[in-house]
Amino acid sequence: MGAPRDRFPPVSYGEWRRRVESELSGSDLGTALSSQGSEGFAVEPLFTAEHPSRPRSPQVDLAESLRSFPRPRGAAPGGSDARSREICQFYGHDDPTEVNRRLREGLAGGATGAWLRLGAGDSTVSSLRDFRAATEGLPVEPTLWMFSVEGDLGTAASLALEAMVERQGERGESYVVLRADPLQIPVDAALPSPVPASTEAELARIVGRFADRFPSSRSIVVSSPRLEPGGSDLVLELGVGIAAVAHYLDRLVAQGLDPALTATQIGWTLAMGREIFPEIAKLRAARVLWSQLLHSRGVVSPSRPWLHAVCGAGGLQPQPEAWTHLLRGTTAAFSAIAGGADAITILPLEGRGTSSQDRWARNTQLILAEESFLEEVLDP
Repeated sequence: MGAPRDRFPPVSYGEWRRRVESELSGSDLGTALSSQGSEGFAVEPLFTAEHPSRPRSPQVDLAESLRSFPRPRGAAPGGSDARSREICQFYGHDDPTEVNRRLREGLAGGATGAWLRLGAGDSTVSSLRDFRAATEGLPVEPTLWMFSVEGDLGTAASLALEAMVERQGERGESYVVLRADPLQIPVDAALPSPVPASTEAELARIVGRFADRFPSSRSIVVSSPRLEPGGSDLVLELGVGIAAVAHYLDRLVAQGLDPALTATQIGWTLAMGREIFPEIAKLRAARVLWSQLLHSRGVVSPSRPWLHAVCGAGGLQPQPEAWTHLLRGTTAAFSAIAGGADAITILPLEGRGTSSQDRWARNTQLILAEESFLEEVLDP
């Protein structure tokens, strides 16, 4: 069949607009096909590089900020075979044997990342023995290992490092994400709550250890959950997230860490909603905010942010039925891919999910990428 660009001749924005208007029988394009998003912004049917310009911030090079558009594997900037978007599945069971069964199914079915609960209590991985049981006999090695921290941060971080070094050696090929967020700024707080210096010092040591052992890792992940129950919007969601990133960056620099190095250890999770264009814009705005923040902290060449998009019932209110959840997950995953997320997780409808729900979550992303050609273009 060939690539889409080989089968369809290029069309300018002006030509596209003229053709569309000729089909509207005299109706105005803006009135007929444009709509207003929940944030109050006009959502037009098509945005391109030729689109009429809008005000831009003079403080940051947007081309640099948005350079991480979706790219096909092997076509990363600079021609390297850098990692692309990961299909990261969540395995929330507290039985390592069940996790192992579903993890093997997931990797054999196309998943490239594994998200496990790690720490004390009834977590999936509470010891090195549990980790061995959960990861025995995998058909392939995940490109991404993600661990949610439960319980003591230092204990969980040490367990994650010990497990990954045992599995992959001192310099493994996978990249590791420790979903640690110990400072957790309350959404309704005017200022972050005071944090003991010992906590910040421990966090700085953990960041340093992960940066040394797994340079591509993320040892802090800030979450920007959707906040509709409180009446908030995407602007507040982004504001809360970037404020948390700034707080971590400032506190760790105060502990003696380099700001550029610290930034490479911070990830950002955003929940994806149902509106395609605003959600795409949210991910792109997150990259712009990230670049502006690092520039303001004296980082001349900011690293690209690592963005984890979570699609699922937790961010889609009200609680949908199974088929509705599948359709909404598809819409949210499309937005995440088009917006340039580094990893995408479609959560199960409820609880820990089932094997069939795992398969739906994987196949949704695989169909979007391979049958809808979303991995074959730089910017859908």
